[in-house]
Amino acid sequence: MRQRIDKYKIIVSERTYSMLGNHVRFLAKADIEASKRLKSRMMAAIHSLETMPHRYPFLEEDYIPPNKYTKEHVKKADDRGRSSLQQSLT
Repeated sequence: MRQRIDKYKIIVSERTYSMLGNHVRFLAKADIEASKRLKSRMMAAIHSLETMPHRYPFLEEDYIPPNKYTKEHVKKADDRGRSSLQQSLT
C-alpha cells in the first residue's frame, strides 16, 4: 500500500529568484557548465521542500516573523556536479 505524501506550496520571493539568477549569471561568465549545474542543484533543492519543508531551520532574525521562513544551504558539488551526499553513496 502506498503512503500518501503531503505536498506543500513553496513560495520563493522575487528578490530571492533575482539573487539566485545573479549568482548563476555571474558564474556563467567564468564557467557556463558550472552555472548550469548550480542552477539545477538550487532548483532541485527548492523543489524538494515540497515534501519535506521542515528539514531546514527557521530563520531567527528580529526583522523576520518567527517560524515562517527557513534557510536552506545548497551543498557545493565536486567537479563532476555531484553533491557530497552523492559522493558518499558512490
